[in-house]
Amino acid sequence: MATEPDQLKRVLQNLRQFLGEVEPVGALATRLGGGAEDARGLIRIVAALAAGHLALVPAVGSTATLAGVLFVAGAAIAPTFATAYAMVERVAPAGTVTEAFSWLATALAVGSAAGSAAGGALTEHAGPTAALLLAGLAGVLATIIAALRTASLSPSRWAEWSSPSRTAPAPSAS
Repeated sequence: MATEPDQLKRVLQNLRQFLGEVEPVGALATRLGGGAEDARGLIRIVAALAAGHLALVPAVGSTATLAGVLFVAGAAIAPTFATAYAMVERVAPAGTVTEAFSWLATALAVGSAAGSAAGGALTEHAGPTAALLLAGLAGVLATIIAALRTASLSPSRWAEWSSPSRTAPAPSAS
């Protein structure tokens, strides 16, 4: 027969697994809607991502509330990624889209790894509320940066960057 600590451990593992699956389901549910069409749309999506993650802070005490807020917070992830990739595709000079996507994927992976490491360390030392606050504040910072860079994210700027004069160099015959 299972002891009480074993049962509690199993319940906590199941809860951790459930909560880990809620956010991606929210992202999947909104993926059909696509991303933003312009820089202002990107700013709105990133602000929604930040707000969703800041809303996790007061939800820490309730598993049901946390699951609901995670679903909503996850809803902004897919549109954010779709918009970022669309913007990169528009500005990358001809022949460099694959490399540009690789750099974006690398930046996303490094940011995710750094955020996970910082969040884990912060959870260990200050609790989950502090880690969730860090995630939300990182989203606020991303929103501010996007807002400050609106001019460089405008479609006219994309057209300028992707003009024929900015084509990739021809491969050398060596």
